[in-house]
Amino acid sequence: MSRVARLLAVVLGFYTLCVCAGQDGVTFDMEVLKGKGVSNEVADYFSQAARFAPGTNYVGLYVNGVK
Repeated sequence: MSRVARLLAVVLGFYTLCVCAGQDGVTFDMEVLKGKGVSNEVADYFSQAARFAPGTNYVGLYVNGVK
């Protein structure tokens, strides 16, 4: 999986957790995203609403570098 795809998966995962927790808005740590090469526009896009690609999507989960 590419670096961008992994970062987007992380952003989506955190967003999903926030939505499930019942928070009205989502804010991201812009310095962390900037340090990982993710633009402000990406954070703005994902902070507005849940964004999922249509259809079935398979994901890989890595924790501490272990699949």
